[in-house]
Amino acid sequence: MGMLRVTGYALGVLFLVAGCTSATLKPESEAPDVSEAEPMVLTEMPAKTVTPAASSAPSVPLVESAPAAEPATTSPATLPPIHIRGPMNRPEAYAFVEEMARLYNFDRVQLAKLFSQIKPRPKVVEAISRPAEAQPWHKYRPRFIQAQRIDKGVAFWRANTKYFDAAQAQFGVPTEIVAAILGVETLYGKHAGGFRVVDSLATLGFDYAPRAAFFRKELQEFLILSREQGWDPRAIQGSYAGAMGLGQFMPSSYRRFAVDFDGDGKRDLHRSTADAIGSVAYYLQQHGWGAGAPIVTQASTQGETYTRFISRDFKAETPLAEMRDNGVTWDATIVAERAGLFELENTGGKEHWLGFPNFYAITRYNRSVLYSMAVYELAQEILRGNAVRLTESN
Repeated sequence: MGMLRVTGYALGVLFLVAGCTSATLKPESEAPDVSEAEPMVLTEMPAKTVTPAASSAPSVPLVESAPAAEPATTSPATLPPIHIRGPMNRPEAYAFVEEMARLYNFDRVQLAKLFSQIKPRPKVVEAISRPAEAQPWHKYRPRFIQAQRIDKGVAFWRANTKYFDAAQAQFGVPTEIVAAILGVETLYGKHAGGFRVVDSLATLGFDYAPRAAFFRKELQEFLILSREQGWDPRAIQGSYAGAMGLGQFMPSSYRRFAVDFDGDGKRDLHRSTADAIGSVAYYLQQHGWGAGAPIVTQASTQGETYTRFISRDFKAETPLAEMRDNGVTWDATIVAERAGLFELENTGGKEHWLGFPNFYAITRYNRSVLYSMAVYELAQEILRGNAVRLTESN
């Protein structure tokens, strides 16, 4: 995909660049050289102070929060020009840099140097255009419900019992669910991603039209996060979509839901197993997880009126009494008031399942019922495997 194409976003903000003498396109041959060998830690301009705000995450000290939009403290006409080399030498990139400086007090020159080192990745667009969740359940399931992932999940649980027990006690999320998410996401850190996050987010934010606004926002969050954490943004790797660490948190989720669970004063989802465990549990709690409540159960259906409850946008909001009146039946021992109905395409035909609010909480991690079912089934296998190990050790 041509990286110099002016997107719809560019047309909306082009006036900002065209009317600002400080941000003019310059031929690559005239732009200054920049070196990736030199460390880069994003800094805040001293002319404007960002007021710290408390993170919603527990056990985390005050972190810098993006301020509300304010007029620039200096007239754009008086600012020195900035120059971006390479594929990001384009109007949208200049507009983005100016916006980050104006709203979040970033150093414009420093961001221009960073953007000169961004390498667009066409493979990122290819990967996000063919997600695994587009497959039927009977093909999706074997990717995650496999002996290797189950065995590693049991071993990971036993090696980190202290942190899992603490997370379950504090947030109410069962150990097997947290372990399953970490297993599905990265196989317990083995596959945490090999793309530079800044490259992925810039590629998707400027050259993937279906979700460009979302990924531009995540690029903003990543730059703010890098400044807060003292990271060199060029050194952070993650998935093709820009997710990071053992639990594959997007930058916005990292800023809002990452917790310092080992008490070392840092929220480190890349290297701290404790922080990863605590952060996944906290994320689910904040998205509605209820301790001890049901997650999902298979259902039977009769007639045709039940089909109106099935939606691609899964929500656990339909009163169960209403479902029962429309031909849906399930395990009578389950106590709940509301659920969502969904279908899975298995080798023997379609199956119907009821997902409760806890199932919905898992879909907030990845908005796919296939993903949530994979997490649930892997969790049950890990739970059984751990029970066997406990029996063998006694």
